[in-house]
This record gives sequence, C-alpha cells and structure tokens, in this order.
Amino acid sequence: MKKSGILIFVLAALISAFLSIRLYSGDGRIDIYWAQGTPENRIQDIKVKNVAIIRPGWCEQCVVLPLKQVRLYPHKKKIAFKVVGDGKIKIALMGMDHYHSDGKGLIPVYNDYSYLKINGKKVTHGEKSLRKVWHNRPYFKDISVKNGETVSLEVKLKFHPGTADYFILFCCFALMFVLFSSLFLGIKICLLKSKVYKNRDWGKAIISGYQSIDPVYRKSFWIVFLIINIVFGFHTVTFMWGNHDWNTVQSYDAWNKWSYMGRYAGNWIKYILLGGAYLPVVSNVLAFAGLALTAVLLCIYWKAEKKILPFVLCGLVLSIQPYTLEWLYYVNALPDFLIMPALMVTGFILADKSVEIVSIRKKIFLNLIAVAFMNFGLATYPSLLNLLAVVLTGSIMLDVLRQDGETGLNQIIKKKSAAVIDVVLACFLFKAVLICLAYAKILSPSVYTIQSLPLNQIPHRIIECVKAAFSQMYWYKFIFISNTVTMIFALLFILSLICILFSKKELRQKVLALVLFFGALIATKSDSMISNQPHFVEPRIDLFGLVYFQVLILVVLFEAPQAFKNMAVMLSVVVAWISAVNDSYVLRAWKLGFEAEKMMWNRMLYRLETQPEFDANKTYTLIQIGHFSGAREKFIPKIAKKIVAGGMGGHVYDPHWRPFSAHQAFYPVELQIKQKFNSIQFSVLSNDSYRKVMEDLYKNGVLQKAKAWPKENSLIVYKDIILVVADEAELEKILKEIDDKKKEKTKEKTKTKKKKKSK
Repeated sequence: MKKSGILIFVLAALISAFLSIRLYSGDGRIDIYWAQGTPENRIQDIKVKNVAIIRPGWCEQCVVLPLKQVRLYPHKKKIAFKVVGDGKIKIALMGMDHYHSDGKGLIPVYNDYSYLKINGKKVTHGEKSLRKVWHNRPYFKDISVKNGETVSLEVKLKFHPGTADYFILFCCFALMFVLFSSLFLGIKICLLKSKVYKNRDWGKAIISGYQSIDPVYRKSFWIVFLIINIVFGFHTVTFMWGNHDWNTVQSYDAWNKWSYMGRYAGNWIKYILLGGAYLPVVSNVLAFAGLALTAVLLCIYWKAEKKILPFVLCGLVLSIQPYTLEWLYYVNALPDFLIMPALMVTGFILADKSVEIVSIRKKIFLNLIAVAFMNFGLATYPSLLNLLAVVLTGSIMLDVLRQDGETGLNQIIKKKSAAVIDVVLACFLFKAVLICLAYAKILSPSVYTIQSLPLNQIPHRIIECVKAAFSQMYWYKFIFISNTVTMIFALLFILSLICILFSKKELRQKVLALVLFFGALIATKSDSMISNQPHFVEPRIDLFGLVYFQVLILVVLFEAPQAFKNMAVMLSVVVAWISAVNDSYVLRAWKLGFEAEKMMWNRMLYRLETQPEFDANKTYTLIQIGHFSGAREKFIPKIAKKIVAGGMGGHVYDPHWRPFSAHQAFYPVELQIKQKFNSIQFSVLSNDSYRKVMEDLYKNGVLQKAKAWPKENSLIVYKDIILVVADEAELEKILKEIDDKKKEKTKEKTKTKKKKKSK
C-alpha cells in the first residue's frame, strides 16, 4: 500500500478515535445542601462555568449542579459559592438519574471522581469510594461553614463506562472510521489528482468551475433564490421568531442539542456555519439558498425539461407556498431544515452516478456519501423520510414513463438499485444510531419524534395514511393555504393521470407508471405510517412530502402535449402569485401579533414592579395559571372551517410552557426565579412542590382573590411567589381541585373519629 493510503487510514483512525471519545458521554451531578442549619440558611452567589444551577422543589436549601457530557478522559470543574448562616454543608458527588424506558428503576450511570479539593486543600484522592459512583451510590463529604464564608470546590472527574458502553464506543469508532476514510480517499481521488491542485490557481479554478455549470441550472437557482428572498424578505429584516426560540435568540444551540430527541444532526449546519446561533439576515439567506438549491437539484434528478421556465416554476412551487412559513416560525431549526433536503437530493444524484461508474472504489465512495447525506437528513428531522420516499418513487415512475419499448420492473430497479439500497441503509443506520443513543442514556424514550407504532397496528395505520394522502389533494383547509391552490393541484393531478393513460406507451408501462404515481402520493405520509404520533395533515411536515409530489405533477405535465404543458405553466404561475400574496398576509399578522404580545409583556412587567412586595434581586417561585391567547390570531382573516396550524398562527409568541422566558428577555435585570410552574403541564396533585405552593396560596386567600388578565389581581406577588393568571377557567378548575381534596381530607378525618368512638 502506498504511503499516502496508510497516512489516510491512520489520520481517519485518529480523528475517529478522538471524536468517538468526544461524542460518547455520560452525566455527572454534584448536590450541595445543608446537613445542619436553620430554615434561614442559604447557598448563594454560585459561580461555575457552563453548568446549570438548579434549585429543586424537593429541597429549599439545596443546589443541584448537573454536569452534562462528562467525557471518558478526566477534566476539572471549579465551583465557588457563598453561605448564609452557620452550620454544616453536605457535598454529594454522584451521577444523574436515568430511568428505564418502562419507568421501573434507575439505570446506573457511573462517574469516576479522581479527587475533591475544598478551599484549595485536597481532601480525597484516588479513593475506591470515588471511583465508581452513581445516583443511588453517591460519595458524601461534610464540611462546617460560617456565615458569609465563600467555599471553593474543585473536582476532577470522568465518565466511567461499563461493558455495554465500550461496545457502543467501538461502534461509534467503526462508523466514523468508515466515513472519514472514504471521505479522505474521495478527496485524494477528486482533488489531489485534479488540475486544480496541480495548477494551484484556486481563484481561477473556482470561477471556471462555476462557469462550467450548465447555464440553465445557474440562472434557475439565482432566479428562484431572488424571488424567495423578496417574498419572505419582511421576515428576514424584522428578525421575528417563535415561542420555541427564546433561548436560541438569547444565546446559541450546542451542536448536539437535539440528540435526546434522536435528531443528532439537527443542529450541525447551524453550528458549523453560524456557531449554533440564529442570526439576523444571514440565517434566512442561507436557508433560502438551501431551498433554491433543493429545487434545482430535484429538477436535475427527476430530469425535468431542461429549460429555465420549468425549473423556476418547479422551484417556486417548492419554496414560496405558505408551507415554508411554518418553519420560519421555528427559526431555531434554520438553516438546517431547509439546507438538509438539498444534501439528501444530492445523495440520490450520487447514487445514480455510482451505477454508471466502473471503478469499485469510486462506487463505494459515492454510495457512502449518499448514505451519509440521507442519514443526516433523517437525523435532522425524521419526517424527512417522506422526502426520501417521494423523491425515490417519483424518480422510478418518471423512468418508467420515459422508457422506450417494453419496460420491465427489473430493468428499472437495476437502474435505481444503488438509490434503493442507499435509502434502506440510511434508514437502518438511523435506527442503529438511535439504539446506540438509547444505550448511552442520551436518547429520551418518551420523545414523540422517535416513538414508533407497534407492528400489529401498522396495517390499520397504512389504511389511514392512504385515505389522508388522497384527501389532501382535494381537502386542505389550513389558514393561509388557499383552497384555490388545492383545487388547482387537484386539476393538475387529474390532467397528469389523463396524460399517462392516453400516452403512446404500452399498457403494461402505463399501468406500472400509474401504480408508482399513486405510490408517490401515498409516500407523502411515510413517516405517519410508523410514527406513534402521526401527522396526517400538517403544513410543516407536508413541506417535505406533499409539496414534492406537487412538483412531480408539474414535471410530468411539462413533458406532456403542448396544451397540457401550457395549462401547467399558467396554473403554476397562478399558484406562485397566490402563495406570495398569502405569505404577505401571514407576515403582516405575525408582525402585528408579535408587537401586541410585546406590549402585553411590558404591561405585565410594569404591574410586577408596582407590587409593594416585589424586589428584583429576590429569588422567586413563578406560577402561571393557563396560557395567554395568541395575539396573531386577531390579525388573521376569519374564514369558516379553516384549521389554524401551530406555527402558522396558532401558537403564541410567549413560551407558555416556560413562563416569563419572553418577559425576562426585555427586562433590564435577570429575574431570579428558582422554580417555574405552569398549570397546563400538570394538576395540583401531580407535583409535590407545585401542590405545596398552591395550597399555601389557597390557605392565605391569595388564589381566591386572583382574577384573569388583565384584571387588577391577575398578577400578585406574595412572599417569594409571583402568581400570574392567564385563564379564568383554569383558575376555577384549580380551586375546585383543591376544594375537593380538602373535602376528602375532612371526610377521612370524620371517618377516623367515628371509628375511634365505635371502638
């Protein structure tokens, strides 16, 4: 083997080993609490880098420091805090609590604490009791403290893997070694032996490379890209975001933020290009470039008529319908969700290219890249399975239609064999990674995006998906998605069926094409066939399924007789215009709703400040009862029998499951809130800390005098509690729940007294 080949494999092995160790992690945890002291004792002014400070509801005098992503190699954590009052503090070194998916018991996640320093003095080092601790077997250390004392801790720790963990680590290494070695081999083949490398004139090579791209592809991309930016330009320049995104706009997302949901590639593009942050203008422009590129690549893969007009019209249908707006509400998903489809379609193009290549090495390289791109798409958002299914089925159908002479299914499958195999491998790889994430205690088993349906229920679900797939062609009642557009595509669908039926193809060929055409329509619901929580109709999901099928209809009609082609051109222009107008309506409603909600937040903060008991430097427990209705809906035209999609207009900008997150963004001082409770998440009886606070408010008559916003007592500060009431009905429900519980206790006491008397 040549030295360069050995160097490539050694480099790939080193990088894979490093990344495997970096990617593989567990969770540590340090608890600090008062073992001896008075109720007035406090732990405050905690200083620790890159660690969340949690004050749990189960202990008022505790601090929990979750140490996320503890590595296989040791690293230090420095902690400092100040104590209020004399007493004795207990420090517990342990692991996080990870429950089995069935909820029965904890999974031991071990950590290895090499040493512990307190106030610069090493108190433990290399003890066996520190080497393998977990949640149910912690290491305790007591220290005596004086009022006002500052305590500094320093621990050195690493994740302690078990037998199963080493197996997963090996799998991670093997997977990355294959990917990196193939990538480096590809670079060697495609770059090191090319004229670009030999001539060393990179600038000239890039320009000539761009000019070598077919003018139809280049011009189509720039036209579609320009129109997308014009249509959605108001969103770009006003920097609007949704209620999922407050944390993102205040900071940035880690590259592996969504791994617990099985979306392990969900933030890679944003992290690589933008450091994990959603940024004004840049994020949108990159996302729109991804949309335009997807449109051009899709037309190339489906071999649409090679003219600028068909390419542009297909691109506009794909990109500027209001389906795209649904994702502009969830800006923490940009630009990943709109660039990744381009990589997936590129994967299909590479798979087809590999069939034509004789070199086995190049075949393997192209297919590995194709599998990686498809897998990364699924790992960004599992519903991109719809895209894989529609694009592949549509491609096979178009090949059947274009085949001259007798068409055999075997012949078509042979041509598309690499693409079919790559899709299957990408899906299996995605499932394998999910299993590894579950073993590594990273994957949350309760997340809806990766919960699959039991096998015995899938046949019934398929029938439901088939019904939904056909009904969406004539029934699609979402707000801002015009009925006219739905009817236009229903007409175009019928025209495309007529074109196939009356084409000059053999009967066998026409029947096969029709079966595949209907198959592509049903494939728009692929993810719902196996998902435990299906989305039969949902604009943000249908952007990756239904919209691609609409483009497929246009591709078929652009190759039809001239009368049908003219009809397709005219109607697709109408669709583009209606979509642009409806997008403008949406953006107007969003902006007005956003401003209205901000005004409400400012009023709430003013009312908070005028409360006599409020102190901005005090630590509070926040209770929000109900959630505020979205202001966006007030600016949406009232149309009967229209569904308001969540992102399109249903969700509020205020993140009601994280009360006051939006308000704090506009407040000059960071409000010290140790606990946040929202009545929507659970009942009074389901959480001990929540119940304790609510019963205290009830006992002192605070709940009884509370009213829903914007009435006078809709925001009350009582002791260390901030109470905000958004919904009167929800408040009445809570009062009834507490009353019923009180009556039950009274009955039980009465029964107990009667039993004692009878005895």
